[in-house]
Amino acid sequence: MSTGRRGRATALLAVVLATALLLVSACAPMIPTSGPVGTSQPESDDDTQYLSQPASPQPGATAETIIRDFIKAGVGAEDDFAVAREYLTEEASQQWRPTERTLVYTSDPAIFSEGDDTYSVQVGVDSSVDANGIMTPRTSSPDSVEFTLTREDGEDGEDGEDGEWRIAEAPQGIMLSSTAFSQTFRAHTLYFYDRQHEYTVPDRRWFMERGRDVAAETMRALLDGPAPYLQSAVDSAFPDGAVMTRGPFEGEDGATTIELDSERIAGTTAEERSLMRHQASLSLDGLPDVGDVDLSAGQWTFDGSSSLEALGITHRPEVQSLQVGVHDGRLKLLEGLQTLSIAGLPDISDLDPQAPAMPEAADDVYAFLDGDRENLYHVRPDRSAVSVVEGEALSRPSMDNDGWTWTVSNSDSGATIHAVPYDESMEAPAVKVSADWLDGREITSLRIAQDGARAAMVVDDGGERTLYVAGVVRDSEGIPRGLTTPMALPTTVEIEHVRWDANDALVVWQPGGVEDEAVQIQRVTLDMTTEDVGEVLLAVRNVSTGEGADLELMAETPDSSVVTLPGDIWNLDDQDVALRDYAYAG
Repeated sequence: MSTGRRGRATALLAVVLATALLLVSACAPMIPTSGPVGTSQPESDDDTQYLSQPASPQPGATAETIIRDFIKAGVGAEDDFAVAREYLTEEASQQWRPTERTLVYTSDPAIFSEGDDTYSVQVGVDSSVDANGIMTPRTSSPDSVEFTLTREDGEDGEDGEDGEWRIAEAPQGIMLSSTAFSQTFRAHTLYFYDRQHEYTVPDRRWFMERGRDVAAETMRALLDGPAPYLQSAVDSAFPDGAVMTRGPFEGEDGATTIELDSERIAGTTAEERSLMRHQASLSLDGLPDVGDVDLSAGQWTFDGSSSLEALGITHRPEVQSLQVGVHDGRLKLLEGLQTLSIAGLPDISDLDPQAPAMPEAADDVYAFLDGDRENLYHVRPDRSAVSVVEGEALSRPSMDNDGWTWTVSNSDSGATIHAVPYDESMEAPAVKVSADWLDGREITSLRIAQDGARAAMVVDDGGERTLYVAGVVRDSEGIPRGLTTPMALPTTVEIEHVRWDANDALVVWQPGGVEDEAVQIQRVTLDMTTEDVGEVLLAVRNVSTGEGADLELMAETPDSSVVTLPGDIWNLDDQDVALRDYAYAG
C-alpha cells in the first residue's frame, strides 16, 4: 500500500503539472433462498442498569408462566444462567446449553398447548447468534420451538397437584427480545489475515457482556476460526486445534496474559508466533480490562516485537480522496471538486466510456466499460485502450489491490464473474471466478474490499434483490478462483448498486429512473444494522464512497453533484462538478 500511495502522489503531481496540469467454499453449497428482514439494532450507552433482573420461579405458577418467565430469565448469564436453570428439572439443567444459540425476537412469544404437557412457542425472529457470536438475519416468518414440562414432586415427596411445574425438555440456547439483546450483547471485531498475509480482515461478532467473560469468549471464538463466509478466504495465525488453557488474566507485568496448549504451538516459527500475538491483540483491543496482550505456551515465546507494518501487513487499508470519472468522453480525475486531466491518456471518446475504475495500489492503469457495456477496457498513459473482457450487461469494474480487475456479465443463464489481471508483471490469464450458488441468478453490482478477501454484491433472484458479502478464494499465487457461500445483510430500501463505505460498512441504492423518482441511499454494517443516509434525493444516478478516513460521500443527480456533511445533511449548494460517473479507487 505504501508504494501504491507514493505512486499515486507522484501521479497526482504529474496530473497537476499537465493541467496547468474471487475454488468454491467448503461451506454448505446452498445460498439463502429469501432476503433478510432489514433491522436497526437500537443504540445503547451503558443502559444495562435499566434491564430487569431475572426472577426465580414463583409458587403455583402455571406451565405457560413457567415457560414465559424462563425465556425472560435468559438475560441473566451470572453463575452460568443460574436463575434460568431454576425453571428446569435437574436432568434438563444438565443438558441445557444456554450459549449455543440466541434467538432475537421482535414480538412477544405466543405459547400454545400441544397436549401431553408439550407446548409450542412461536416468535417472530429478527436474527440469531451462535456460540461463536456469528449473527444471522432471519425471515419474518415465525420460528417455533417446543418445551416439555413436568410437575416435580410435592412437599410430601409424591407426584401430584402440589408439585410445581418445571421444564423437562427445553431448546438449546436462550431467547431475547430485541430490546434485551441490545442491552446485553455488544458487537466486536475479530481479525484474521488475507491468504497472502498483506492485510487484516475484520470478522464482526456479537458477545453477551452481562455476566460473561467477554475477553475469554472472544479468544475462544478467535481460536475456533473465521465465520463460514470467510472460510477458505482468510488465514488465522493460530494452528488448527489450538486451545486456550488459561486466561485471559492479568500477568505479573500487568499485561493481559493468555496461555495456550503448547502441543499445538510446537514447531511454529517466531514470525508465526508474532502474528498470533498481533492477531490476539487486535481482536481483544477495546474490551474492558484488557491491556497489552501476552501469549504463552510452555517453553514457546511470543515476542511480537515486530509491528504489523514490519511484517508487511496493513491494518484497515484505506483509499485516498482521489476519484476517477468521465468528462467529454475522456477519463479524468477529481480531487475535492477540482477536475484534473490525466497526463498522456489517449482519446477514448469513440468508445463512449462509462463506469471507470482505478486501483489504489497502482497509478498507471484505469478500467472502463464501453457505451454498450459489452466490453471492459484497460487503458494506460501513452498507450491505446485494450479490451480485456467481452460479455453482456457488464457491471461496473472493481479493481483490487492484488492486480485484478473484476466485472460481471449477466445473461439468461445467470451471472458470470470475470477477473482479469491489470498488473502486467503477472503471467496469469483472465479467469472466470467460480460460485455455484449463483446458478440462475444475476449480479447487478460487485465490489471487492481493499483487503482483497471479501466481495460485496447485489444479487437478483427473479426480481428479488439481496445484499451479500462473500469471501474471495485465491490460490497460492493470488489468482481468484471462487467466492464462498455468502453472508446475507439486511436492507430496507430498493437496491441495485453497492459500494464499500468502510471495512465493516457498505452503501446501497437503486438509481432513479426518472427525474422525479425519489431515491433513499442506505448504509449497511456488518453488525446487521441499517441507516438511511440523509433525506431522499431525486433521480440519483451514481453514488461514490470508499474505505477511507474523511472521504466525502457524493451522490450524482441530473443537475449537480452533492456531498454529505456531518450529520448526513446533503449540501445542495454550489456543488456541481464537470466530472460524471466518478468513483473512488477500488
